[in-house]
Amino acid sequence: MSVPETLDGWTVEVVEELVQIGQVESYRHDFKGMLPSPDELTKLCCAFVNTEGGFVVVGVHQQKGGQFDPRGIPPSTEIASEFGQKLKAVPTIPFEVPLPILLPNSSNLIYVFHVPRSLERPHLPLLADKRIFWKRTNTGNEQMSLEEIRAQFRNYEEMRDKLKLLFIELVQNREVLQEVAHVDLGTYSLQTLDNDVLDRLLVDVYSLIQDDVELTRALLLIRQQIRAANSKTQIFFRQLSIPSVSYDNLIVNHLKFMQAVEAVLLPAIEQAVYILKERYGLRDPFAEAE
Repeated sequence: MSVPETLDGWTVEVVEELVQIGQVESYRHDFKGMLPSPDELTKLCCAFVNTEGGFVVVGVHQQKGGQFDPRGIPPSTEIASEFGQKLKAVPTIPFEVPLPILLPNSSNLIYVFHVPRSLERPHLPLLADKRIFWKRTNTGNEQMSLEEIRAQFRNYEEMRDKLKLLFIELVQNREVLQEVAHVDLGTYSLQTLDNDVLDRLLVDVYSLIQDDVELTRALLLIRQQIRAANSKTQIFFRQLSIPSVSYDNLIVNHLKFMQAVEAVLLPAIEQAVYILKERYGLRDPFAEAE
């Protein structure tokens, strides 16, 4: 039987079937009777987030004979808080609100915690005696090799660098749009909006921002609007090179178009810049110290 891919896929029937076939732990899940100690829970969750993510299933007890009993634990309104307080890792480990599974003929519950794969991996247990990075396998938690650790750090830093380039491009486009908003009718600028980085790197950094719906939507809108604006601007520049009876009308109409684009695009860029600052810790290298 395969382990559910999502939190919603966990049911009492799934838990019971996994117990019956003896699949009490895997690459993607681990059964626990109660919440483990901080050291054990942190090690387990670090292994999950450093690999593909996984599920900590609380309320499946191991008996003296080695068999497991999914009898659950008493309901608790504090279990999510207790889970979070026991996690001591750097960077901090995110987890979803646990899914409570109702048991037939019992007031007890089984709680399923989803610990997703981390974009900031590798994570390290903070209070452990030795600095060991953990990964998850079908047989449990295993120590990561030095090369695996280096590869994860390298991958994360490369994505962060690409995100910084994207941030700089957004800031520069914001400045261009702010100028457009204050240009008098009858004048025009030869500046165009830059989307080279956005076009090239959006796919590369998607794994870093995929869970950030606001940022993803803003960036997709920005890309769409910049493409439309630049296409229109190229047509405008070509028209300027052709003898025309009314350059003034051409310029005024183009500026009105650009100001309409600015009204949509500038708020989206402001939103994306704000999110990248607040959620991803990026800073404008050209600005004064904030």
